[in-house]
Amino acid sequence: MTKTVEWSLTTPSTEENWCYNHNVLTPEGCKFIADKSKDDVYTARVATHGDYESVENTNIRSSFVTMLDSSDPELEWVFRECTSQVLTLNDNFFHLDIEKIECLQYGEYRETDNGHFDRHIDALRFSSGGFRKLSFSIQLSDPSEYEGGDLLLHYGPEGVTSPKEQGTMIMFPSTMLHEVTPVTRGVRRSLVGWVLGPRLK
Repeated sequence: MTKTVEWSLTTPSTEENWCYNHNVLTPEGCKFIADKSKDDVYTARVATHGDYESVENTNIRSSFVTMLDSSDPELEWVFRECTSQVLTLNDNFFHLDIEKIECLQYGEYRETDNGHFDRHIDALRFSSGGFRKLSFSIQLSDPSEYEGGDLLLHYGPEGVTSPKEQGTMIMFPSTMLHEVTPVTRGVRRSLVGWVLGPRLK
């Protein structure tokens, strides 16, 4: 992968109480993450009500995921880029007290498995400490590679479809209701993360 030294000064775009920034990752960077992660995926799980356990339930969520290793030197640039974007977008739009990225999760939504994730919120407390305050998703697939698989954000009477351009980061409060609609052709690949911080600050 070619290392670059320039830094974009373009202003991220915002829509109401969520925002996005194009070209956070290059197509080569997106492919690197997918190639590095795709052989390690497993069936995604969903949290159960009233506790912190999780179960497989493909009626609610049908996707395959794996967590990126933050200690892997080959992935350090991914974590640094996500950190830079999170800090910039939070400073520009959300102004929350945040402490760390909980994890980076590579995911695949496949046509062959009716890939989707029903409406849900991400805001949960975890044993690692802190509360999920911000969620983000980076589009790894070229839009021509799949159909369906829209990330819909629900903050009004109708869901709003977020941008699908490859390399785009979408960020929104973890309390916002959202979903991924069924993939009807191909595979939608993404990189998602959750940003933690102290409660009520």
